[in-house]
Amino acid sequence: DGLQMHYLEAGHGSPVVVLHDTGGVRQPSLHTLLAQQFRVIAFEIPNVVQPPHNVARTLTQASVALDLEQYVLVSSAASTSIALWQVIDTPEQIDGLVLISPTVLMPEDDTGTSGFARDPELERRLTDLQVATLVLVGTNDEILPPETGRRYVEQISNCYYVLVYDAGHAIETDRPDALCTAVGDFVERRDAFIVEDKSTTINP
Repeated sequence: DGLQMHYLEAGHGSPVVVLHDTGGVRQPSLHTLLAQQFRVIAFEIPNVVQPPHNVARTLTQASVALDLEQYVLVSSAASTSIALWQVIDTPEQIDGLVLISPTVLMPEDDTGTSGFARDPELERRLTDLQVATLVLVGTNDEILPPETGRRYVEQISNCYYVLVYDAGHAIETDRPDALCTAVGDFVERRDAFIVEDKSTTINP
């Protein structure tokens, strides 16, 4: 679409695409840890005023240009909508979806104070998703209450919900190793993904 895309690539193995916001790809970060196990492509979301649906289309084109036929897609809070639209538009390309502190299904009483705009059309389309999905929310998240993850489980048919102990909204910064362990396990096993101790909380 005429946009210039910036990305970093490292590692070998199963492909994992990580979406970052317009703040850039930060170091050290989740993609650095994941690159020890997988081939990781970290895209920087272009700083343009376009609907998430359009940006998702551009990222899909960029993935095709990199010969990525199937991959696991990982998003943070700011790129949640883009990742979800990518899966909805090209489900055959996405082999798994990881949503870190996702901000699409915000609490019903949220009046915009969180800074994330609602997308009713995207919320309605979540029931179309069939791909295995992992949702991670920090136990100390001041933007998303812990029960937010259950809303994703109710909307997405093949969805796992995990609470990350002692992490706020920026799980990647607060608990990078715990986050990498959970995401790496999910990338490797998908539907066989489990959390130890019969709990949905990742402890220290």
